[in-house]
Amino acid sequence: MCSSDLVINSTSISGSLNVSDESKFGGPISSTGSIKINGNLLATSKLSSSGSIDVDGDIKTNSPLVFNGRLTCSSIQSSSKLNLSGTINVEGNILTEKLSISNGTISVGGDILGKTIKITGPFDDTDFDFIPEFDDINEISDLVKVTTNFAKDLIPSIGNLLSSVFESITSPTTEQINVFGNIEGKKVVISNTIVHGDITADEVVLGRNLKINGKVRYRKSINKEQYEGIEIQKIY
Repeated sequence: MCSSDLVINSTSISGSLNVSDESKFGGPISSTGSIKINGNLLATSKLSSSGSIDVDGDIKTNSPLVFNGRLTCSSIQSSSKLNLSGTINVEGNILTEKLSISNGTISVGGDILGKTIKITGPFDDTDFDFIPEFDDINEISDLVKVTTNFAKDLIPSIGNLLSSVFESITSPTTEQINVFGNIEGKKVVISNTIVHGDITADEVVLGRNLKINGKVRYRKSINKEQYEGIEIQKIY
């Protein structure tokens, strides 16, 4: 165990690090090991981890953060970019400039506030409006149906193979991202998520596999003015 108020400069961590109090990462840190901090974590340079980080307090930084392993903390405050995937548990709020949350078991107990917020599953929805022949295509699963049916007509064996592969790709994942508070930003792109509060943004893009218990409020634009089970409201 390291003593309190530890300052760590540029390094790579592959073993175990246990800090009894607040710690400061002053240089670029890359970790594949296990870090336990019994206080706040302050990062003044890029921090990336594919290992395990357990912070009893808050994470505060003005530099990019990338977590794709296991992370637990009270809250995250970042004036830069934040990328989250893997097994993530943030008990409170996330405040960041740009947030990207992707596949994994992810829970945010408070609110998410940022300029650009993107919360998706392993596969993003795609807008196919630029293809005039495919007027009925609204998301990637629709394109899969058109493509595989066309392939089946030409070569049945290849078409059936494509159908089985694409079905596994486009089936909604059973691991949904949970946000127990509100989401607010300038632009919010979201799918594969349960939001227990409201979504408020200038621009909103709603993907598939969504459950929003509150309202979706947008100021400028939204890709879907109607979404089953979700109340959508334009605000001025």
